[in-house]
Formats: sequence, C-alpha cells, structure tokens
Amino acid sequence: VGARLLYPNGTIQHAGMFLGTNGIGRHAFRYAKSDDPGYFSLAHAAREVIAVTGACLLVRRELFDQLGGFDEAHDVINNDLDFCLRAHRAGLPAVYTPHATLVHHELASREGMAEDFDASRFAMTWRTRFAAGDPYFSPRLSGQSDDYQADEEPVRGVYSGHPLIDRDSVKNILVVKLDHIGDFVTALPAIRRLRSVFPAARLTVLAAPASAAFLAIEPAIDEFIAFEFFHARSELGEKELTRDDLKALTAQLAPYRFDIAVDLRKHLSTRPILRCSGAPVLAGYDSADRYPWLNIALEWEGDKALQHKRNHITDDLLHLVAVIDAACDPDRRLIATQPAPMPLSEMPEQARPLFSRPVVAIHPGAGNTTKQWPEEHIVSLTDLLIERNDVSILLIGGPEDVPAAAAILSRLRHEKRAASVAGEVALRDLPRLLAACALYIGNDSGPKHIAAAVGIPVIGIHSGVVDPGEWAPMGERAVALHRRMSCSPCYFSRESDCTRRLACIRMLQPALVHQTAEMFLARPVAAHAAVALAMERPPTLHIRASRSRVAPVKKRTRRLQTTETQ
Repeated sequence: VGARLLYPNGTIQHAGMFLGTNGIGRHAFRYAKSDDPGYFSLAHAAREVIAVTGACLLVRRELFDQLGGFDEAHDVINNDLDFCLRAHRAGLPAVYTPHATLVHHELASREGMAEDFDASRFAMTWRTRFAAGDPYFSPRLSGQSDDYQADEEPVRGVYSGHPLIDRDSVKNILVVKLDHIGDFVTALPAIRRLRSVFPAARLTVLAAPASAAFLAIEPAIDEFIAFEFFHARSELGEKELTRDDLKALTAQLAPYRFDIAVDLRKHLSTRPILRCSGAPVLAGYDSADRYPWLNIALEWEGDKALQHKRNHITDDLLHLVAVIDAACDPDRRLIATQPAPMPLSEMPEQARPLFSRPVVAIHPGAGNTTKQWPEEHIVSLTDLLIERNDVSILLIGGPEDVPAAAAILSRLRHEKRAASVAGEVALRDLPRLLAACALYIGNDSGPKHIAAAVGIPVIGIHSGVVDPGEWAPMGERAVALHRRMSCSPCYFSRESDCTRRLACIRMLQPALVHQTAEMFLARPVAAHAAVALAMERPPTLHIRASRSRVAPVKKRTRRLQTTETQ
C-alpha cells in the first residue's frame, strides 16, 4: 500500500505509479494541486495500481522477505518499482490510498547518496512487462505525461483487405444532384451506371424542383425529392439555408434509411448535404481533405485559370461511380494463386527447428530509416511473443538486414526460440517461406506486401511519412498500425527533416502491436499444420481466447475500413 505524498508547497508528489513509455515508471498526477481530483477523480480514489513509491510503502515483513526485498543493484532509483513489479508478477496487488497523506521532503534524507542503479539490468528484467503495457493504465492515455491526459495521437488500424460495401445489403441509395438543369442532365449516365452496379437497390434523387421534368424519360430513378439549394438563375448562386432548413431535410430523409449517399457534383459547396442523409457510406469529390468524413472520395483539382480540363464532367461522374463499384469488390487478392508453404527440407537449417511451434516472421528493416520501427521495440515484442504466446520468431530480410537481425538476436532473452534467415532466402522463395508462417510483422516495405499477398495474417507498422490509407497491406487478415499524428503524412525522406524525432514510429508502443498479434494468433493457420505434418509429428495449435471477434468498422476513410485499435 502506498500513501498520497505532497511536496512542501502542497502539490502532489505521488498518487500511485504507472508504466510510462521507454521503460519509465511515472508518478500519477505529479505537480497537480492537492485538491485537484484528477482524471475521473483518480487522485482522490483508493485504487489498484502497478506500483507505489518506496518513499512511503507499507507491506508485511514476511511478504517483503518472501519477495526478496529491494534489489541492491538499485540503491534508490527503481528499487521500489522493481519490488512492486515482482509483487505484481506473484499475483499480489498494490494499492494507492489518498486517505493517508504525508508531506514528502524529497531528497532531504538522501541528499548525500549517489543515485546508483543498474539500468540495463532493470530494462532486461522488465522489458516484456513494459512491452505488454500497464494493466491499470489505458492505452488510450498518454504515457508521456503524469496527469492521465488522453493520447491526442492514438494508434489506428487500417484494414484494406475487405470491401467497404456489401453489395447485396444495399437497399436504398440517395443521389444528391442539386445543380441546375444542364448539370442534372450530364449526371444521368452516372445515375444509370449506379443502377447497374446496384440493380436491386431503390434509387432516390435529391435535386432542384426543375429537374423533376426529366423523371418521365429516366427509368433508373425510383423516387424524386425536390430541394432548393441554388437560385433558379445560376449567377445568383446559393440560397441562404438555415440550420432549421437542414434539420428539416434530415428529418425528411431519415425514414428512407439510406445505405449509400453520393453527391454527383464536383464543386464542393453541396457536400455537407450528404450528412443529412443518415447513410453510413458517403461518396463524393473532395479537395485538400476538406471533408475527411467522406468514405469514398476523389480529388477535385478545382477550376484553375488558364488550365484546360482533360475529361468531360460526365466521364468524371462515371469515374466516381466506378470507384463506388470497386469498393464493393470482395476479391482483393494481389496474386491470383497462393503459393504452397515451403517444406522444411528447403528451409535454411537454422529455421527448421522453429516450426515445431507457430512461427511469427518479423522483418526488422525498411528501405528508409524514416519507416523503421526502433530495434528496442522489436526486441521487446519478440520476447513478449515468445513468453506470452509460445511461438517461434523468424527474422527475415535481405543482405542489408543481416546486421540488424544479428543485433536483435544478441539482445533476446530467449535467443534459442528465434533465428535469422536474413540474406539467405532468395526473393523468389520468400512467398513460400512466409506461407509456412502463422503471422508476419514488419515495417512498411516490400516483404509486408508479399506476406499480405500470400494470405497469412499481417501487421504492418507504419510511420507518418506516408499515408497508410494508400499503402496498408492488402489482405483478408492484414492491418496497418499507425499513430494518427497531427503532422502526418509528411512525406519526409530524411530523419533529420523531422522536428519531432520520428515520434510517429518511435512512440508506437509494442503493447498495441502485441494486442493485435494476439487477436490474429487466436485463429490457427492451416499452413502451420501442413508444416508440422511434414515433420512427422502432430501440429501444436496454440489458440488463445480473444475477447471479441475482430471486425473492421466503417469509419472516416476512403475505400478503406478503419478502426481505432483498442
């Protein structure tokens, strides 16, 4: 049990500890005022925590001795955290209580003591604990501050291997075409094409009252709703719509329960009308990400002076419908024929013993350092996967990745459960080797796309230098994990150009990658069974319960399914 400690000036010094980033234990609500309740009043709540400070720690003597007391490798720094983590590992809770409050004159009793501690020993001992995350601290919170503030740049998962739209489930479509008569006529081919893409759906058009004159000659339209957005004369421009006007339109459209709403106008002014439709999928043209809530969007280049347009407006609107059609296509394979898993006899000798267990292939390299996950994160994740999931680790890559793979192997706590074939497998043989693996984890590089094309589960770890919406792995069970940074995508090619020292990739913690890996490993992979049979022994299927089935969630993206990583 740990007490609440205040500095002499009355601010909080300790209200429990949590595991921050980069192997650091942080004091919750440090420097907050003593009467500040903190996030969800946790500063004033007795609660379980991962650790409490040794400055005032209460524990039974018999338990203290049983756990080995404080590790003398740490004179002061980390000795309390190390002790509490050993207690946690033994299944014993640590509790912070605000009902015992003391003033802590920090350093007063140890002013002459050197702050000696074995940082490397502490890191080696608790690397996987930090990599797994603090069970009492939400990954949605920032591990870089003491006050439990929400992470404003959270990790997001982008799933590209699934169609955004289930074609057979589309029953009602709204077409927004609020232009003048000539503009409406040029959109009729796109309306007919939309009918051919969804032949069983009911197609409703929201347009200016004058456009109703064409209903008799256009059988693709099932229903017409009149709505005035522009004045009858185009030179007068838009009408002034009030908030009440938009509320009334939203109420009018709500009973239709539209599945898709598409705006067949390139100019942007009518785009907000789509949000009145209530449809879960919104499509239209955009410019400079002005409407990030569009699920399907094509870029509008604008009307630039002295520049000729290359396409007729009718062709551009047909192109938009074609993109909607493509978003329904369930066949998203990159290669037509999936390769058979490589037999053990053809694998490098050091890799063969690994396949008595499910094998996770990890590519530590990348074509550019701006895309490369830090080596220490790969080491932590590798040890964590071996300890928690009973898998083997196979490091892959080209000749240029040999030094990085060797460095990672030398730092592992379970080196015998891992091997490197970097520089030893020809590119033409890599698909068959990956097909024998249960999971692939790697940076945004070529092997990631090969693994996704092979069909095994894939976790792509993305920095913010490119948009994962464009370069996520394309596979049925493939995801791109990236931090949703305010400064990305930046398209920097040099690390020195980044003023935040590549926080987008450095601060993507192993815990969230491991959580995603556990969800993928919860389903056995057929290729592993085939390899195990080739070894003339029954396959060992390591199945772990998953909290819930992982299903992509429709969210702000273009032709992609996106879900915040839980």
